[in-house]
Amino acid sequence: MSQIYIDIIGGGWVTASGTGRINNSDRFSMPVGSLVPLRREMCSSDPDPRWGRLDRYSKAGLIAASLAIKDAGLASGAEPTETAIIVSTFNGSIEVDYKYYETVLPQAGLLASPNLFAYTLPNCMLGEIAIRYGFTGPAMVVSQPTADMLNGVLFGAQCLYSGLSKQVVAGYCNVDCGLDPINTGFRPGAVFLLMQKATEKSSLAYDGKHLLCQGKVITNLLEWIEIITHT
Repeated sequence: MSQIYIDIIGGGWVTASGTGRINNSDRFSMPVGSLVPLRREMCSSDPDPRWGRLDRYSKAGLIAASLAIKDAGLASGAEPTETAIIVSTFNGSIEVDYKYYETVLPQAGLLASPNLFAYTLPNCMLGEIAIRYGFTGPAMVVSQPTADMLNGVLFGAQCLYSGLSKQVVAGYCNVDCGLDPINTGFRPGAVFLLMQKATEKSSLAYDGKHLLCQGKVITNLLEWIEIITHT
């Protein structure tokens, strides 16, 4: 198999400038700055008793993934599907990791917070998405050491390429928690795409290593999505 063609059937994001969806013709931007307040209503109008326990990283990812899934015409409570969930991140859950560690220090750990501990791994957010939407495919958080923010989407395309999944929710999620004084070029926010293997030739292809849009290699996630939403 030299390459496959991919369809993007939905996309959603939450950034410092707000939320949006591809099929709503919303214009995407991920500027530097604080994220908009992360509210449960951005995901669903249904009550959610677990929402208050989630850390900001999990909330941002859940919101963006939910918007992408709804943008594709899917809904929670549907029959389980072998949909994969792949996300790349630079900081991951480090914000809540630090908060949890602060509760471990007093009294030799006797006051360690179980609520914080539940979200000290960056893949906890994937479980929240899978539970809500009945996804049973592979789920993985991958490191994003470079500011192109592409790793999650590349690994998602690899899932389709290798046949591990027929559908994948893939993207990027990073919360600027103020712990790294170095300007890394990363932007705070989350963006997810719902992708599936195309049944016929499309403008998006994957050759086993690169994503190509109309034959040109995609080198930056944000620039690519800006092109998609602005055209």
